[in-house]
Amino acid sequence: MTLTALTSELRGVLSSHSEGRTLAYLFGVLAGATSLLPNATLATLGFIGFACLTAHAFVSDVPTSETLRRATGATPRLLASLGLVSAILFFLAVMTLLASGLAAFAIMSGSGFDFDAASANPEAYDEELAKYQETPGWQLAMAVFLVALLLFLGAVARALPFAAASIIEGRIVALEAFNWTRKQGARLLIALAILTGPAIGLAAWARFSLSAGIGAFVQALAVTLGLIAWIALSAASYRLLRRGEHEFSPTD
Repeated sequence: MTLTALTSELRGVLSSHSEGRTLAYLFGVLAGATSLLPNATLATLGFIGFACLTAHAFVSDVPTSETLRRATGATPRLLASLGLVSAILFFLAVMTLLASGLAAFAIMSGSGFDFDAASANPEAYDEELAKYQETPGWQLAMAVFLVALLLFLGAVARALPFAAASIIEGRIVALEAFNWTRKQGARLLIALAILTGPAIGLAAWARFSLSAGIGAFVQALAVTLGLIAWIALSAASYRLLRRGEHEFSPTD
């Protein structure tokens, strides 16, 4: 899988003007709107429901009535896949955080930062830490955390095909997605950052720079754009893999 091929496939996914694709954009807008409901439970349930419908419409690309019929039966499998992938990523996040934290602790301890002394005098802790931040040891410790973060985000990117795969193959897909995308994490992460970065930036800007009413509207738009970008990339990556551009043997 190359970035050029992924870009071409993604362009095809987004440029389709079928009835199913139009419905996908509509569901994406509704997902963005419901994500900002004042009731957290309703907002979460509404977002998940419309996000699943968005995924089905994008991936299946069938008429409206058929999309709704298929989504009714296939959504539980998609949610189960999402739950398993989320559990895997949570475990990886915990392991990554522990490993990077221990490595940073060892680096800081070995380069002059006295944790015992700093803990014994909480009032001087911030001052000691500020002084230590000017040393190479601090920069190395932060580099460890940055590498760990990139590795975790690479794992997140490698999970991308699971949504499209679970819909098209009609089964729960979780660990297989990581196996299919071996050695593809960097490419998928770059594509994911390019597509969702603007939406994340827009949401952050609206949250901290705009008034409540306008900010909520812009955040809903950002959620919509991010969701559509993520699902479209999931569909594009799965289709590329299915065509045999990588070691991949999906069930038919």
